[in-house]
Amino acid sequence: MKKGIRAEIRRALSLYHRCGPALAADPQVRPRLDQYQEAICQTMALNRQLGISDACARCATTGFGSCCFLGIEHQYDYLFLLINLIFGVELPEEREIPNKCWFVGPQGCKLIARHYYCQRFLCPELKEQLGAAQCRQIREAVEAELYVGWELEQLVRLWLKVRGYNY
Repeated sequence: MKKGIRAEIRRALSLYHRCGPALAADPQVRPRLDQYQEAICQTMALNRQLGISDACARCATTGFGSCCFLGIEHQYDYLFLLINLIFGVELPEEREIPNKCWFVGPQGCKLIARHYYCQRFLCPELKEQLGAAQCRQIREAVEAELYVGWELEQLVRLWLKVRGYNY
């Protein structure tokens, strides 16, 4: 059974306080963190340029918010949250918007490193607004980001395991 999001946040915070700086400074991990952050920045810039960020934030906070639904936060495990902490994200202690994802706020998602579903999902209205070429453009950027993120995740899991930080 999936642990609750509060437990995952506690695990991430515990690991971050015990080994976050060492993990972030490791000569094998640091370049991958930098690559991932650069890929995230590229995707975020494209999201802003195409109007996706504003549309999603508006929908998540005032509309149906089909992607930022209550419960989607359970896709995030302590490792993804640990990476967000390394990137300087302050994880929320409480859900800010009732009946929405734990990590969504008035400006949209509070996380920097985000799950596959949260990155890949485009609602039908947004797909129509963007058109096929722009949908393909954002999908390619997201896929590049997700691949680098997956590589980082594997490296961090191994780093933690080798050093006895198993959960």
